Amino acid sequence: MKIEHQEDGRIVVTFRQSWLNDSTLCLERGRRAVIEPEKRRTNDSAAIGTAVHAGIEAHLNGDDVGLAMDGAWETLLSEGVVSTLGWSERQMRVETCELWNTWHDEILPTLPKISHTEYGFNVPFYHTEVNGTPVEVRLSGTVDAVCEDGTLWDWKTAARAYSEREKQNTAVQPTVYAAALSRVGLTDYPCTFKFGVLIREKHTSQIVSVTRSRNHEVWLASMTEPLVRQGILLGLESPWPVNDTSALCSQKWCNWYDSCRGSALTTTDLYNGGTPTSNPKKRGK
Repeated sequence: MKIEHQEDGRIVVTFRQSWLNDSTLCLERGRRAVIEPEKRRTNDSAAIGTAVHAGIEAHLNGDDVGLAMDGAWETLLSEGVVSTLGWSERQMRVETCELWNTWHDEILPTLPKISHTEYGFNVPFYHTEVNGTPVEVRLSGTVDAVCEDGTLWDWKTAARAYSEREKQNTAVQPTVYAAALSRVGLTDYPCTFKFGVLIREKHTSQIVSVTRSRNHEVWLASMTEPLVRQGILLGLESPWPVNDTSALCSQKWCNWYDSCRGSALTTTDLYNGGTPTSNPKKRGK
């Protein structure tokens, strides 16, 4: 979420689908992603996915795949990769190659003709008002591949297979991408969005196809308007509501956990029936 106050008095609010996913998990996580981006860490699972993406993009653009993946790893390692899998650098690099091979052998042959790779967008979504101030809401992001028939693709690496029913029902990414690319004439409703999923260790693939209609776009606007109001009226400096009921509210899965819930509750408090510390730190400090 990006909030920009314009010289003419308007406010421009821009959403990325990744931020909407963060805020759906926890509003405070979404807020902290905006004000403390330096705390965002790349774990080994995400790093493998980034390197595989680099290889796929290189192949689709006619570039050297090995150089692209090696370059991605050099950048990732220089920035720091948090271990969650317990793998060595060599294991992660080998896994990257195995997953790319799986994509090449199993997903690539199914692709229609591609018109754009890594297509970046920043487009108007809708206009609203907050306390009389005009607000323009925009969508931004990058689509991994756009096909000439209007099908949109996103490459994913995962520990297990996706649920097609769940993605059709709840996934925000296809809705954002369909809304954005329909505005620039690269797709139309009903829009087909496909996840090309590569399963780690098993080295198998899965193609998960979902459909988005204009009704999904209308719902996306309804879902984001309260976030626009909250961002403008409450601001980003004060804490937002926290959702600590999910397993993802943990040091392993949230980059901001240590300065949020983790600043008040110890491991003993959470897992051994203990009581809160006698002098917990104030959240947000």
